[in-house]
Amino acid sequence: MSHLHLLRVIYRPGFAYQKAGVILTNLLPEENRQPGLFEDGAALARSQALMAAMDKINQTVGSETVKLLAEGNDPRWAMRAERRTPRYTTNLEELAVAIAG
Repeated sequence: MSHLHLLRVIYRPGFAYQKAGVILTNLLPEENRQPGLFEDGAALARSQALMAAMDKINQTVGSETVKLLAEGNDPRWAMRAERRTPRYTTNLEELAVAIAG
């Protein structure tokens, strides 16, 4: 699929769209990764095996069939965040938008 085709699929009139980008740096193959000083190789291998098993179950049975406890169980619950600072750099919904007027 072309980028233009995907844009036509997701475009909704009436929204103030902003162009944004993501830059990924220092990406390297897993075999070139330098382990941390106190890293437990056996624990890392178990964690990777667990993640692979969870991915396989979710691909086979359905998305979010198996998930981590930290992801929460009740999607309706959320922490109060009235005084939280805006997350301009990590949340597109909170991106500052200049409105011409």
